[in-house]
Amino acid sequence: MVDLFAKKIRMPHTNFTSKTGIILPSANETAPFVDQASISGWAADSITALQRADIISGWNNKFLPGSSITRAEAAVNLAKFIKLSK
Repeated sequence: MVDLFAKKIRMPHTNFTSKTGIILPSANETAPFVDQASISGWAADSITALQRADIISGWNNKFLPGSSITRAEAAVNLAKFIKLSK
């Protein structure tokens, strides 16, 4: 069970960025994350699409697929996604 009041959400980034069926714009042609090889194959296309749509940017050019995101990071990502999906 996810504790929505915890400072960090125990949710892998790859779960947050899984495919939704919504077509996102390719606003940015960005270099792949330096840890791209660590991203699960089923999530790689979605993560690249979210990066190009400027929804996610990673940390120091890394995606860190095994790490958790904070509530604030999840909220920012969700707000950007909602804004673009309208």
